[in-house]
Amino acid sequence: MGATHCGELPFLFNTFDAYPDSPMLGKPQDAQRALGHLFAGAVAEFVTTRSVHDWLPYAPAAGARIRHFA
Repeated sequence: MGATHCGELPFLFNTFDAYPDSPMLGKPQDAQRALGHLFAGAVAEFVTTRSVHDWLPYAPAAGARIRHFA
C-alpha cells in the first residue's frame, strides 16, 4: 500500500472506530490504541511545552534522529 495519506490521524485523535473498513488500519487492537495514546501524548506535550521530555533536541549536524513509537 505504500505511504498513506492521513494514516496518523486515528492515532492522534483516537478515532479508530470512525474508519471500520479502512485497509490501512485493519482491525485496531489494544496495542494500536495504546500506541495512539502515547503518540497523542507526545504531540500534546510538544505543542504545550515546545519539547518532549525524553526526546533529544534537534541538532542538524548530528544526523537524523527519529522517534519510533512501538
